[in-house]
Amino acid sequence: MSLKLSEVEKSLPAVKNFPRVMMMCFNIVLGSMNLGYVVTYLTLSADTMFANLNIHSKSDQKFWLSIINGIYPAGCAVGVILGGFIKKKLTNKQCLHLADFIGLFSLLTLVANPEVIAVFRFVLGLANGMSSYITSLYLKSMCPERYYRQISMFYGYGLTTGFMIGQLMGLGYLTMNGEGSQWWRIVFSVPAIIFTLRSSNILLFFNYDSPEQLINLGKVSEARKIIEEIYAPEDVQRVYEKYQNIAEDKKNEKSISTVFQKTGRIPLVIAILSLLTQMWGGSYSVLYYAAQIFKVLSDNQLDITTYYTICIGIAGFVAQFFLPFLQEKLGNRYILLLGSFLIMLLDIIVAALASYTEYDILFATFIMLILNLVVFSLSICPVCWAIVPQLNDANSTFVSITFRWTFQAILVICFPYMQAGIGIYGSFTIFALENLFYITFAYFFIFDNRGLSPQQYFELYRKPITYEKVENGTQQTQQA
Repeated sequence: MSLKLSEVEKSLPAVKNFPRVMMMCFNIVLGSMNLGYVVTYLTLSADTMFANLNIHSKSDQKFWLSIINGIYPAGCAVGVILGGFIKKKLTNKQCLHLADFIGLFSLLTLVANPEVIAVFRFVLGLANGMSSYITSLYLKSMCPERYYRQISMFYGYGLTTGFMIGQLMGLGYLTMNGEGSQWWRIVFSVPAIIFTLRSSNILLFFNYDSPEQLINLGKVSEARKIIEEIYAPEDVQRVYEKYQNIAEDKKNEKSISTVFQKTGRIPLVIAILSLLTQMWGGSYSVLYYAAQIFKVLSDNQLDITTYYTICIGIAGFVAQFFLPFLQEKLGNRYILLLGSFLIMLLDIIVAALASYTEYDILFATFIMLILNLVVFSLSICPVCWAIVPQLNDANSTFVSITFRWTFQAILVICFPYMQAGIGIYGSFTIFALENLFYITFAYFFIFDNRGLSPQQYFELYRKPITYEKVENGTQQTQQA
């Protein structure tokens, strides 16, 4: 992936140890890949899992699928809250190790009992919720400003990679499905493997605590050593002074009740509504329930359901590699506006096609859902994750990500009942309306980040004065 720098980025502190920075990117990808994998692996596993759990009634299957899917993001929301308390006692790195340790208990989802699976899907949610919050803070702390614009997108890259892997695992069900198949247990064991890989990578290749936390713990020499290992010698002092200022700010960090103060209100609302759109724009319902959607549309044809679901994951994975080009040309504001607009149109088309059952219409719906995931992978998925820590401090990030998992829990619990009650037509009409609302909001409140450093973009939302910048020789004026 391209790491082409703008002129502003070239003026920021230089990095001497780029392989170490890439190891941080790998940790980010592993964490978010786990989030993505857990979203999709259940969609093709459901029938075989229920066969082995002796759950055959359609109403019981709908109930347990809703519970097993929905209890995971509920656990994630609790995990964010847990992470908010634990980070006051542990460093970011230690919190990630703890999250990975908790995640190992997800192996107990291999027990063929629906109540046990639900309980330990909740525990898996605890681990991934804590990870999603701490990773955002760790990224903002450790990532060199020079590369923040590009590296902040790695969270989205990991998600789409996880989506694809979760759906590819469904290939096993073509030959190993139904009662007696053990393939579902292999599929369910993958999150524990990813947790193990991440902690191992942190220990072996990126065993760094956040410098500002070390400074506040009185470990100044350790903090400076980390900075010296990553940054060019001529920039070490400048970076160290930046971390000293961050450490001082954290000492004076206000309570979470201050997040709705005027200076940080708009960035917080941007984060919450962006994550709401990420969940309720239509794409996540496809990721969670693609197999169930195609099962209804294809009249229970397993091969069509499997191949169509897998193609959706692959399309999203391939699409993400074009994001660096779009980001350089369009910036966050226009990527979000264009992405939401296109997804809204695709939601409307899927809603219109939903009342038809002919094979040609099924294939057309499949194409629309693929395009939906392609656009999502190029816009809403990575950019919404990136702007949360970019625009907000630790407290506002905490609130935003808690809301995000709550939105996801509501979606995955409600969607099977929405599909049964108002159908795919009604469900995707609601998704289209949510995108329309977000487009209107983003047009007025999300500013262009091109030509700005991460710190400048952060400060842009905290100045009630006109902010001017020069880009390509043209002076642009924006009102913060």
